[in-house]
Amino acid sequence: MKSGSLAALVALVGCVTWISACDSDSGTTAPPGPDASTGGEDGTGGKASGGAAGKGGSSAGGSSSGGAAGSGGGSGGKVVAEAGPPDASPESGIEPTPDGGAADGGDAGPGCENFRCVPAYPAVQYPAQNPQSDDKAMLGKFLFWDEQMGELDTMACGTCHRSFAGGSDPRTIEPGAHLRGPDGILDTTPGLTSDDIRGAQGVPSCTSPTNVVGTTRQVTTRKPPSYFDAMFAQRVFWDGRAGDCKDGDGTNGGCFYDPDTVLATPSAKPLITGTFDSTTGQIIGGALEAQTMGPPVSPVEMACSDQTWAKIELKLKTVTPLAKAKSGFVPQEMRDFVATYNTYPKMFARAYGDTAKIANAGQPDDVINSQRIAFAIATHERRLTSNETPWDKWRAGDDSALTPQQLRGYVAFMTTGRCNVCHAPPLFTDGVFHNIGFHKPAWDPGRKGAALAPASTPAGQFKTPTLRNVGLREPFGLLHAGEGPGHDLAAVMELYKQGGQRTDPDIGPTIDAQLLALQITQAEIDDIIEFLRNGLTDPRVKTEKPPFDRPHLGTE
Repeated sequence: MKSGSLAALVALVGCVTWISACDSDSGTTAPPGPDASTGGEDGTGGKASGGAAGKGGSSAGGSSSGGAAGSGGGSGGKVVAEAGPPDASPESGIEPTPDGGAADGGDAGPGCENFRCVPAYPAVQYPAQNPQSDDKAMLGKFLFWDEQMGELDTMACGTCHRSFAGGSDPRTIEPGAHLRGPDGILDTTPGLTSDDIRGAQGVPSCTSPTNVVGTTRQVTTRKPPSYFDAMFAQRVFWDGRAGDCKDGDGTNGGCFYDPDTVLATPSAKPLITGTFDSTTGQIIGGALEAQTMGPPVSPVEMACSDQTWAKIELKLKTVTPLAKAKSGFVPQEMRDFVATYNTYPKMFARAYGDTAKIANAGQPDDVINSQRIAFAIATHERRLTSNETPWDKWRAGDDSALTPQQLRGYVAFMTTGRCNVCHAPPLFTDGVFHNIGFHKPAWDPGRKGAALAPASTPAGQFKTPTLRNVGLREPFGLLHAGEGPGHDLAAVMELYKQGGQRTDPDIGPTIDAQLLALQITQAEIDDIIEFLRNGLTDPRVKTEKPPFDRPHLGTE
């Protein structure tokens, strides 16, 4: 996203990043950021507990000025995309190389035109402590979509993460999701000066299920990111707090601290620590497990202030799975599973029996605890790979998968736009944190607000979201705020063309030095937007087909 790149643009384009299950990015995941609060404000429920980061921030390891192509954005062969309108010729002074652009990742050669020979979508790796299991994944799917995981029986993890909305929250466009920003004024239209937020509507303020204050739902201070394709990140949430490690516990991220264990032994080591796999080049860790632990006990998202994991575990022993879901709108595979295992104790026994025993478990198979809940939901999430987009099919050899305009957009994405600096294929994210000059750092500290972030972290950095399915998220608001600067792809592109809000005295000095105004034509911008909206959309996500199918919630 640097080097004056569209990449910067797209760095904030997604709603989320990478985040995932039960992760509306405002819950008190362990550890919560200091920006969290639990009280409502301005009649809309106030700030989200432990809110994850949002705005773009200065790169923590971005490219040098001029932006070399991002790792994995590789050379892709000669650029031969069909020419666009007359004004679509490059104006940035950045000429494609004969191989289709400099970068590591992707071999040039016959058949590699137009950056086709970039890496394929990687295989999903599972941490050794939480191996793959079909039954465990199915249990996780039940837990993710069960509104009874919420203390008032009205909020599931999936309430804020719907497939058709690209894995984010479609409710953000509702009036009740519009949260006043730091200036205390509710803006009527999105704009460069708007500090408002389109967050997730959680629970009304309550101290217990019998002491609920009114009916107005509280609103999180960040828009929920997508939880699809999040299994490759060592840190998740907009501020990356889920997966952070305490001093001495690891340097790769991917740490998962089990709440039940930490309650008994506050100094307990993580159950999972990120490890580097030299074969795949991936960090395999427990960031997904870590992020599942926040929202269910967040007094803004899913719980009252009295909620504990012990209460959730006790509740799951007695409730009927998916009792609040709409009858007739539960996927057949889930109906078949619950027909055989009709209680959560039976489901846990099935998932954690002899064929799927967790390594350090000494308890009976039907024991319900926070570790097993986290392991199940994370296993479900690791199945959610949106790797059947038109771009994936085109990369695999189907020349008809991308339209001529989408192909032009992809080439511009990889060349004049420099989007691949931070959004390199195949994942279309670098997984790190940037300041791209869209929002005032004082509005939201971003990565700096995470409890375990390095003290030297500048304010205003946010995690680069994946651009997969960004077109499905766009109607409901983009970036961490979902409102204001960069609320849709056109607005994002326009601001990136300007190099961020450089003239704003509170924003300009904080922007990455390498981020420059883009010399790009409107035709190229239009092509890139078309590529993002449709070329990176997995049709299974859009139509909610397996593995992205789901129960319909009682509250929707």
